[in-house]
Amino acid sequence: AQQSLMHAILFGALFGFFTYATYDLTNWATLKDWPPIVALVDIVWGTVLSAAVAGSTYLLAVSFIVK
Repeated sequence: AQQSLMHAILFGALFGFFTYATYDLTNWATLKDWPPIVALVDIVWGTVLSAAVAGSTYLLAVSFIVK
């Protein structure tokens, strides 16, 4: 609805943050010897990766729809 690159990146980052946080924090809470640094690094990675994929997908979609 917004048709904005920044909107896609923001919501992609939020999606990545919450999905990776759910996975990593669950592992941290339930698995013995799960290092907190692994959870933190993976959450950051998931946030960045999801934002990049959402932004790239938006740009691809716009280039195909507009032309």
